[in-house]
Formats: sequence, structure tokens, C-alpha cells
Amino acid sequence: MKNFKFLILVIGLSTAFMCSGCSEQYKLERMVWHADQAARPIFINQGSVPSYEFNRVVDMYRKIIEVKPGTGFALDAKFKIAKLYMANNEFDQARIEYDQVIEQFKDNQELAANTVFLKAQSYEQEKKWPEALKLFDQIIKQYPKASQALSLPMYIARYYIKNEDTVAAVQAYKTAIDYYQNIADTYPNTKVSILSENMIVQAYMEMSSWQDALDYIKSLDKKYKLGPDTLIFMAQIYKNKLNDPVKTQEIYDRILREFPEHKIAEYVKKQIAESD
Repeated sequence: MKNFKFLILVIGLSTAFMCSGCSEQYKLERMVWHADQAARPIFINQGSVPSYEFNRVVDMYRKIIEVKPGTGFALDAKFKIAKLYMANNEFDQARIEYDQVIEQFKDNQELAANTVFLKAQSYEQEKKWPEALKLFDQIIKQYPKASQALSLPMYIARYYIKNEDTVAAVQAYKTAIDYYQNIADTYPNTKVSILSENMIVQAYMEMSSWQDALDYIKSLDKKYKLGPDTLIFMAQIYKNKLNDPVKTQEIYDRILREFPEHKIAEYVKKQIAESD
């Protein structure tokens, strides 16, 4: 009987500890929820929220950092504080928040690179493109293995397209192609190499350099032997962009010859029938 009472006591204490943990987690989640709800008007009405209300919301997130420092909750709160300053057009203060994260996580390439990118975007939003560009270049050089570095050359080129700066865009795309080709050559037959080669094709397409895109794909054919999905992609370029029915038919014939059982073969047969 004593053993049974002791077991009951142990279970009760264990349950109490578990509930205590659940209670702390629940309280923290509620803190985050309340802060997020209070932040919504600031993001919606950018720059027009009273300063006392803005400071109150920032303090709510700083309280989360104080309660759970060094956790994902704290890091998320830090980013939200920076985002609040961005929404309030306090770009310098936002960058201070980002710098603190970069320093704290300088050994984490992915996180540091992503945070530098957000810092760069603060300059971009402030219409200070040269400063943003310097940080993009920093990411590429300082965090070369981060996924953010791989996407940046295209991001820069697309910025110029968006701002109708054709000359700068063309140069940026050429720079991107050289960058991706260097990666492909340095790390052959790897996932990052294949991704880089795909980015080169994408760059040519965004430049409307359809023949260059096709020539590059053909060079990949020698390395990998193209599959039906890529072949049909080539056929569509010949048909819709270059208006070359002969080359289109050549690709169709190859698909039917090499992949007769693939589902794309049925699509090809319909395309041939419609063109007759």
C-alpha cells in the first residue's frame, strides 16, 4: 500500500512538472500571439501609428527575447522587431537589429547570409541601391556556400529589369551566367552544379536569348543526355519563340523515338496531329 501511495505521489509530481512546462510554453505562445496581433496595424498602416503604440509593440517582442533568450522564439522576435522598424521607416534602427543577429550567428552561414540579405533589402527599400549592392556582393564573397548567395546574381539582374535599366540588366545577367558557370565547373556532377546550370538557362530565357538558351541546353545534352521534360521544353522554344517548325519536329521525333512510353509522347502525337 505504501508503495502504491509512493507511485501515486511520483506520478502526481511528474504530471505537475509536465503541466508546468506546458503552462510555460502556453504562456510564451500567448505572448507571441498578442505581440503579433498588436503588430498587424503597424504593418498595415506603415509610418502612421502613434509612437507610444509602436514602442509598446516593440517592447512586447523584447519581453519575449528577455524571457527566452537564445531560442527560436527570441530570434523570431528579433526579426519582427527589425521588420517593425522597417515598416516605420526607421531603417538605421532596423539595421542595428540585423547587425546584432549577424554578430550572434556569424558562424551559421545560412542564417548570417539571410540576415545580411534582409539588411541589404532595408537599403533597397530606402532607395539606396549602391549600399544594397555592396551587401549583396558581400554575401556572395563571404558566404559562398549559402543558398542565398546562389540566388543573388539573378536577384540583382531582376532588380534592373524591374527598374527598366536594360543596359545594367544585360550586364548583370552576363555576370550571373559567368558566376553560375564557374560554380558548375568547380563542383561538377553535384546538386549545386546542376542547379547552377539551370540558372544559366533561366538567365538566357529572361534575356530572351532563346538561341543561347538552346545552345546551352544542347551542351548539357552531351553531359547528361536530356530527358523528355527538357526535350519538350526545347521544342516549345523552337515552336513558340523561334517559329522553327523543322527543329520542333526534330525534337518531337526524338521524343517518340527515345521515350515512346512516356506520357509526353502522347502530348507530342497530339501536337503533330494538330499541325498536319
